[in-house]
Amino acid sequence: MLETRERFQADGFHDDIAAAVLSAVPADARGWLADLGGGTGWYAAQLLDARPELRGLVLDASAAAVRIAARAHERLAGVSADVWTGIPLRDASVDVALRIFAPGSADEVRRILAPGGTAVFVVPHADHLRELGHGLKLMKVPAGKADEVAASIPDARLVSSHDVRNRVQLSVEQALDAVFMGPNAFHQDRAKVEKVLAEWQAPISVTIAVTVVALQLD
Repeated sequence: MLETRERFQADGFHDDIAAAVLSAVPADARGWLADLGGGTGWYAAQLLDARPELRGLVLDASAAAVRIAARAHERLAGVSADVWTGIPLRDASVDVALRIFAPGSADEVRRILAPGGTAVFVVPHADHLRELGHGLKLMKVPAGKADEVAASIPDARLVSSHDVRNRVQLSVEQALDAVFMGPNAFHQDRAKVEKVLAEWQAPISVTIAVTVVALQLD
């Protein structure tokens, strides 16, 4: 999963999402960044490059991902933790919290966020990567998740809600990476997916569709 995610991101298919995340974080942000379920730290490292007053921490259930994240940037550390069950950080200790394609409790994000802090969420739309579901039983994203996230911290102010939507052209190998870079990897037989995708004619046109939501505590 980690290798496929790194290849997909290196090919530039998530660059627009990373740019939207950066735009959602205040230019003068300082203090601690926590990337919750942050995997290999790809987003966090880019944010730290652009916001030199931030220091970062990636929390992820995968110890292998955390080891990669700890090497992704000189101001980035990693902690192996399942953020779905709880975030092992003190109350009001984080100035910027990221939750990108990751599940978790909004109450926990609120708990760790310092006054004036910003929480940025990336939420897939129901049609995100929908074309890859043809012939494959992939996990589905329910509609309306972005609105749900925007209202998930009642005492936070909605700063921005920005849709990132485009179509990308994938080779069969890149389409395979798109399937196996996330939770579908736990529910799919790779050989069967390879067989289905091999019958498609490349390039495969696929929808990228997410909303980047930024909330700020006053």
